Amino acid sequence: MANLSEMSRWEAGIYQWETSDPVQGGPNGIDNRPTRELANRTRWLYDELGRVKARMDDPNFYKSITVSDSKALFDANNYLQIGADAAGGYIRNKKTNKGIQIKNDGTLQYDGSDIITARKVSHSPDDYTVATVPSSFALNKAFDNSIKRGGAIGLGGAAHQIAIGWDTPGLVAKVDNNVMNVGVPVGTVAYFAQDVPPFGWLKANGAAVSRTVYANLFAAIGERYGRGDGRTTFNLPDLRGEFIRSWDDGRAIDRNRALGSWQADEFRSHSHGIGVNRMSDTDRGSNPSTVSVDTVGQTDPAGGIETRPRNIALLACIKA
Repeated sequence: MANLSEMSRWEAGIYQWETSDPVQGGPNGIDNRPTRELANRTRWLYDELGRVKARMDDPNFYKSITVSDSKALFDANNYLQIGADAAGGYIRNKKTNKGIQIKNDGTLQYDGSDIITARKVSHSPDDYTVATVPSSFALNKAFDNSIKRGGAIGLGGAAHQIAIGWDTPGLVAKVDNNVMNVGVPVGTVAYFAQDVPPFGWLKANGAAVSRTVYANLFAAIGERYGRGDGRTTFNLPDLRGEFIRSWDDGRAIDRNRALGSWQADEFRSHSHGIGVNRMSDTDRGSNPSTVSVDTVGQTDPAGGIETRPRNIALLACIKA
């Protein structure tokens, strides 16, 4: 008795005995045909499992799984690698060596850059973290509060963050960390025809105002016009009823004046000569003579309580 000769081949089917089949032994006999076909299938399955086992025993198997539509594409590096490394799982295009990675912290990246997901979207206009992107709601809310632009396009300068908004002093701008009034600098003095100061302006009436509410103005003029309570307030200049004289600033016309100092009214020293002409006849004959006598005297007073030019009264204000 001998063993059947097996081939590693997948048989299309297993032969069925028919009643008309003759009885015939031997390797190619009809008696052994169904058994041989079944044996070939078994051998084929055994060999295929061996190849799978060999692949799994290969250390490269633990590096990734490759997927390609054909061996030709695989040989041309047109395939996907599916695997996991210390940073997380990945699907990588072998041709470009770029892919999507699911990192261990839950973030999703493509080629090393974060992919925007619902977790990355923030609805808060005050969320300035680099890990989020604003939603349309957050953008609309931010533009309701201010206008933000980055960079100095066309200006040739460095990139800055600019915010423009309406604040207590009026229209203000913030460039990086520097806050300024838009259009009119803080500390500007102007005159208005109405009796109520415009928004963002204060009456220049010497009042004591908050050092924190008007921090920009305090930084500009300090305690030059008064210390207020010395802690929380400072004084505005008092321009009520005053004429303005430009600061001498070293020209030596109005000597020894400090910026913001007050000056009383004054006349420049001068004198007036008074001539009195008297007519007198010293010879009552036919030839009368005239004698002129000069005497010193004083003019009569004239004028009001002050010296002033023609003028109009307007409201003096200072930009806060």
